[in-house]
Amino acid sequence: MISIKVSIIFQLFDGFTMKPLGRSAAVFADGVNAHAEYRSGGYYVLVNLEPGWHELSIQSPYFQTERLRIEVGELPVRRYLSLKPSKNYPFSKQVTRLSVTCDESICIAKRCDSNEFKLAQDSVNVGETEFRLYIRKPPLGFYAGKKLLFFDGDRTEVSELLNYDGQTAKITRPLSYIHKRGTTIYPCEIYYPENRICFAVLDEPSRVLIYCEASNMLKEIDLGNPENYTKI
Repeated sequence: MISIKVSIIFQLFDGFTMKPLGRSAAVFADGVNAHAEYRSGGYYVLVNLEPGWHELSIQSPYFQTERLRIEVGELPVRRYLSLKPSKNYPFSKQVTRLSVTCDESICIAKRCDSNEFKLAQDSVNVGETEFRLYIRKPPLGFYAGKKLLFFDGDRTEVSELLNYDGQTAKITRPLSYIHKRGTTIYPCEIYYPENRICFAVLDEPSRVLIYCEASNMLKEIDLGNPENYTKI
């Protein structure tokens, strides 16, 4: 008798419309097509993965490849991901495009009042994974798996949200620096270069933060319409 055990459940969204993705995606585990089962609502279910860490990638027409590393255990792992549009995405309106010349993956965050959170305790120490977080109104798409940019000068760093209950945030990666009350935290997206170019799309001209973790380089720029170019 064949035993089937659910390992990972993805819920995938179109990162531009935030609508659940259809049957267009393929999920790869450690370089091999995992033949994920599609279920209505953008759910992709992976079964019978070996316990331990796996390198996952998600590919879909009109979207950039998503890459992530997940540890599989006894219970199913749930992740929610919004796929980032590629240059070939059929946009229904004018958008603001950004091309960044870089050699490593980068983090891009939109800097505006409606998109910023604040650390709501005296401090959070190196190695901690839980802290109080003030959010005026959680943005659409704020769920487990969302990347967070701690905007804190030479202590800037990136982690990933595990859970937020309205007061306390838990993250997957322990912090590398001490952060004080009022530190600004932005939800962000990770981009991977193709031919040394990272491509991002925003729905309007904005001020953005660009952070390269590998080189600890941080850049802030204002974007106009329709095309923008920079390097880091």
